[in-house]
Parts: sequence; structure tokens; C-alpha cells
Amino acid sequence: MFKTTPMAKIRITGLKSSMKATIDILYALKIMHLVDFSKNGTGFLDIGTPFMEAKELSESLVKIDSIVSFYGLRGKPKKIENFYEAKKFFEKVFEEFSGASAKIASAKAREAELRQRLADPMNKIKIDRKYLREYDNISVFTGITKKQLGQALQGHEIQFRLVEEKTGENYAIVLFVQKKDTEKARTILLNSGFSEQAIPEGFSEEKILEELAAVEKETLQAKEFLEKFGKKNSQFLLAYKFFLRELNEKAETPLRFGVSQSTFVATGFVPKKTIKELKNRLESSVGETVHIDFSDSLENAPIKLNNPKIVKPFELFLDLYTMPSYREIDPSFLMAITFPIFFGFMLGDVGYGIIMLAIFGFLAFKAKGQLKGFSRILIWSALSSVFFGFVFGELFGAEFIEPLLNRVHEPTQVLGVAIAIGFVHINIGLLVGFYNELKNHGLKKAILAKLGWIAFESGIVLLALDALQIAQIGMIPGAIVVLVSIAMLYMGEGARGLVELPSIFSNMLSYSRLFAVGLSSVSIALVVNQMAGSLWEAGIVGMIGAIVILVIGHILNTALGLLGCSLHSLRLHYVEFFGKFFKGGGQKFVPFGQIKEN
Repeated sequence: MFKTTPMAKIRITGLKSSMKATIDILYALKIMHLVDFSKNGTGFLDIGTPFMEAKELSESLVKIDSIVSFYGLRGKPKKIENFYEAKKFFEKVFEEFSGASAKIASAKAREAELRQRLADPMNKIKIDRKYLREYDNISVFTGITKKQLGQALQGHEIQFRLVEEKTGENYAIVLFVQKKDTEKARTILLNSGFSEQAIPEGFSEEKILEELAAVEKETLQAKEFLEKFGKKNSQFLLAYKFFLRELNEKAETPLRFGVSQSTFVATGFVPKKTIKELKNRLESSVGETVHIDFSDSLENAPIKLNNPKIVKPFELFLDLYTMPSYREIDPSFLMAITFPIFFGFMLGDVGYGIIMLAIFGFLAFKAKGQLKGFSRILIWSALSSVFFGFVFGELFGAEFIEPLLNRVHEPTQVLGVAIAIGFVHINIGLLVGFYNELKNHGLKKAILAKLGWIAFESGIVLLALDALQIAQIGMIPGAIVVLVSIAMLYMGEGARGLVELPSIFSNMLSYSRLFAVGLSSVSIALVVNQMAGSLWEAGIVGMIGAIVILVIGHILNTALGLLGCSLHSLRLHYVEFFGKFFKGGGQKFVPFGQIKEN
């Protein structure tokens, strides 16, 4: 808690003949964060090449990925015991899946072709094809026009015979004219938006519909087969995918190592508490063919957060933002306290808190992954909302007990509490920043850069107390403290510290949103209650309308409260709080061999 897991840098050097065994051990232990080998300045070392089986494994992985993606399979896989039996079975599975998929693709292509033939507008022309031959004295035009052609041809002293059928907004036509009128007819056709199309040969709507029904049946049967096939083999497919991924990752791991003609070098980081376990496993498996060096050089060390179970869900907020650097305090524990407080202060309603508690209690029980973690965060936030609901005396916006703080009738008092919370929160951030500076840059820098801000605030408070005649201390003590603090900040942070002097107060005022967001929520609740109350006296219909308004209105207000309170609470942490101590930029610890579910 507060501190990240202590790390040690590790360098494993060994004979190439032991590389595969070493990789297997590292993968099984899942405790080493590998650092990819860089050739810069390494002299005789080069980047390794994958093991021979990598190509075949990659190809198999692509095949199974396509099937797993097709079925949308997810979850934790079971273990594959016998690779060769599993490989043989998968080849059979892939062949059956590919065959069914090919049938569907072929049937769909044929279906599209048949529907296209069926939809061809020229099929509407009912004329014996023997009349569509070439004549000595007659020209024949077949195709589609955008305008009705009969009227366009009349009045041009052209003798013609026209067969015309409307097809949607266009017209399918067959036009017979004398050879001498061919060009006149062509001009009229072009002005009518004519496009030449032939009448399909051998068209039989009845036969096409029969074939279409057969193709659709074939497609349905293939889809039903694939559905049953997927249910039957889903566990195996998921397990085999993860097994192949493991084998493939191991086979390609040499790409992350440095190698010479006979040796290999792997570098990375491990938690300090696992050093003994790693040494024992390697020594018992590969003996003296591998040598291990440990170093306290922690430049670019990955970050593994170390929090109790109750705080773990709040690590999600750092995943969304950035990991702390190795020598920084992990703020997860602080957020586990202050995020629910801010959320509850803003929402502050017993009814809304109970609704959220029920919803996210259920999700925390049913959901998995990040949604489960986020649900646990919101359970604490909902409990905080219930607590502050009693403080404000609010139940769905209505005052149900005598409040300790009244947001509606005593807004100035509640606003003052919100800004006081901001004052405390920001100064906690400055104290954490003092610790970070102490660890990274020494006592002098910590005092100047962080305590300088606290001294500046103290000086302003002294000046304010005297100006408001709360305490008769004179202006000089406060002015001296302010001037000394400004000098401290300049020495500790340079010109940037002076430029940011006004920000300390704007940051505190930003906490007024704790009051503003809460006031907007209770205002909406009061409006909903008033609308429902005005309908309640209007008989049965009015009562039903009032209930509908109450249910929909308060559900929407709960959703708005959830969204607004979460976002504003996060903003206060990310901007106002983290800005006082948190630099971040750390790389998350990802142990080699860690399985990611997808």
C-alpha cells in the first residue's frame, strides 16, 4: 500500500542449448517482466531468431483465431494435456468448419446471382425471342429508359412497334423501327435516358424460385450445422487457442533475447521477493549452463501495484490515467477514500444511493473483469451517497429528516464545506509531493518545492485573518510569510512555480463543483416531485401519470448523477489533486507468460 512492489533488475546468461528450457521455466513462473533486447552497444550480441516450430504455430493460430472469432468465444480455458492428439483433432475440426463455411459462401454467392437474375427488369418483357433477331429493314432496340417512350416517339414521323413495361421508376422496352429511322430513334432513346440491355435467355421465374428455395435451405442447414458444431467444440477451441498462443509466444521469445553463436542473454525485472524462487528453479532445471545476475539499477523498472483487496478496484483509475513512476507513492489508497467521499457528497441522497447499491451490488456479483472492479468502486460510492443522504436529510430529493447540512436552504454553508474539502485534499497532495521529492531529490528540494506551497497558503490565511479583523496580528507577519514562500517556490520550482501561484486558489475553488453538481441533482429531484405532486390529485389517471413521472424522472436523475458525479470526482483527482505530486509515466508490470482472456 502506497509503495509499489520492490523490483530487482535481472540478467540471465546461458548456453543456447539451455535457452528453450529457460524460456519454459520463465513462462511457467510468470514473475519476470522481459525487456526486449536492443543491439545498441552490445558488440558481439545480435537479436535472436524464433524456434523452428514458430511458423507452423503462427499459421495454426491464425486458423483457430478465425474460428474463435466467428463464434465469439471468451473465458478462461481448460488445460490441454496432449498436444499431438489435440493437433490431430483440431485438423479434423478445421476441415469440417471450413467445409461448412465454404458451403455457406458458395450458397450465398449463388443466391445473390439468382436474386440478381430475378430482379433483372428486362425479365418483365414477355416477348418471343425469335422476334429479336437481325432484320434487313428493321432495327431492334432492347433496354431501359428513364422516361415513357411511347409519347416521345409519336409526332416524329417514325413507324415503330413498342413493347414497354414499367419497372420501378424506369421502363423496360423493346423497340422495332425501320432502318431508315434508326438514327432518329436512337436520338429519341438517348434523350429518354436509354441504356441498352439484353433480354436474358432461358429465363423461367418458376425455376429460379425453386432453385432459390433449394439454395436457402442449403444455407440454413450449413448454419445449423455450424451452430451445433460450435456448441459441441467451444471448450476445446478456446483451450487449444490459448495453448497454441502459449507455444507460439515461447517459440518467438528468442526475438526478445540477445544471442551470440553459442550463448543467449535475457534481461528484465522481477519482484525482489521472487528472486530466491527463480534462482532455485533455474538451478534445479538447467544447472550451471545458466548464470543469473541481479542489479539494483531500477531505471525504467515496471510498476506492480501492491494494494489490499479492498483497494484493488481503484487501481482502474490509474490504468485509465497512467502508472506512477517507480519511486512515487501509489495514490490508489488515497483515491479509495476520497473518490467515494466526493461522489457521495455530490449525489447525497438515500434513495439514489440505495438504487445504485442494488444495481452495482448485483453487477459486482455477476460481472467479470474491469466491470466487476468498477461495480465495487460504485458500491462504496453508493454507501457514501446513503451516508450523505442522511447528512443532507434527502430521500429522492424530499427532506425526510432534519438535515445536518441543508443544500437547498443553506447553500453558502454547503459551498464552504466543499471548498474546505478542497483545501484539505490539495494539501494532502502537497504532503505526498513532499515525500516524493524527498525520496527522489532530497530534503532541500522537498521543502522548497512542496512546503513552499503550504507556507504560501499560510501567509495568505494570516493576511486574510487580519484583513477580516478575525485576529489582530497585523499585515507584516503574513506578508513576510508570503514573500519567503515565494522565494522558496522560485528556488524549488523556478519560474514555473511563480507562474502557478494563482492556480492554488483556483484549484481550491474548483471543488465548488462538489456543491454545484449536488445542487443540480437535488433541484431535478424536486422538479420531478413537484410535477408528480400536481398530478396526484387528478384521480386515477393522474395518479398513474404521477407514478410514471416519479419512476422515469428519478431513474434518469440517478443515471445523470452516476455519470456527473463519477466524471467530476475523477477530474478533481486527475487535475487538482494529482497535479500536486503525481508525475506518472510508469510502465505496467506484465509478467512473461501471463494469460490474457479475450
